[in-house]
Amino acid sequence: SAAALAGRVASWARMLPAPGQFGRAPRRARRYLPTRRAALRAGQLPPTSESARWGVDHAPDGGPGEHAMRHLAALRAAGLEIDADVTHRMRQDGSGLGADPHEEARNATRYADAAERRLAALTAAAQGGTDAGMEIEAARVEAAAARADADRIRQAYRTAVRDAVVSSLADVRPLGPAEGAGLEVAGADLEAEGALFNAERLLPRDWLRAVSGNPVSAQTSGQGYYDGQTSRIGIADLGDGGVGTALHGLGQLLQEHVPDLAAAQEMYRFVRTHHGRPGRRRKDDGSPFLGMFSDLRPGQPDEILSRGLQDMFTGDWYEDDDLRAFLLGLLGTR
Repeated sequence: SAAALAGRVASWARMLPAPGQFGRAPRRARRYLPTRRAALRAGQLPPTSESARWGVDHAPDGGPGEHAMRHLAALRAAGLEIDADVTHRMRQDGSGLGADPHEEARNATRYADAAERRLAALTAAAQGGTDAGMEIEAARVEAAAARADADRIRQAYRTAVRDAVVSSLADVRPLGPAEGAGLEVAGADLEAEGALFNAERLLPRDWLRAVSGNPVSAQTSGQGYYDGQTSRIGIADLGDGGVGTALHGLGQLLQEHVPDLAAAQEMYRFVRTHHGRPGRRRKDDGSPFLGMFSDLRPGQPDEILSRGLQDMFTGDWYEDDDLRAFLLGLLGTR
């Protein structure tokens, strides 16, 4: 039920710090208060005052420390609760994606990719003089059928996951604009404004409140982009009415105004690209994560959230279960 899901997510959210403190830890700071010289001459220490100062919790290896790792674990656990509900909804919606819709989409895509690689290998071998005409024709038919099946499954997955995610998140927290929480669009053509309107309805209301009063502009474009200096979003219609690229641009905008989003991405990237015990972790150059998200250049904002938002609503969200849990944890708790 909605109440049960909200309660499970809330139990993990209670283990998270206040907004703006994700990945940070309190440090006790003591300072001496003014005193009289006579008291000092008498050997009396000045009175002290203690306070807690929050700072980024880093381990000696540069990654997240003990407190930060607990934050990340609780966030991912909350995301797993939401993901389980999303998967349950997708099983029940009549889309025919089976007991594990994510695995169904993965397998169909991998099979189509393998069939096309086999066709390419046979074709290359035939150019070298090998007589494999019938085998090539059979491989061509197999590859075409596999790709058509994968496209059909991905289309069903795209529709099912979008509806399921929105329904599950709506049971956990308010979504979409409301008074005092929404985009302030200052300059956009009709198509771009419509894409932004459809995109903001899918985002947590608290996030929209954080960017209220920060005007954004948008225009249709051949490709999506976000210009941080002008807060301008380029909207490209990739068969989804421009919602995907609008979400990508809004993800970049949001992490400028919701500090926890940038902090969580930095921590998650480190954990997914390093291995070993906290404090002694080393870079894992063979991490599958780097196949999806390349290393960042200095000063480059991360795209885990923005690409995750886009993929969630355009159909490529089946590729990595842990990444899905992380993104749902962010959407459900921060």
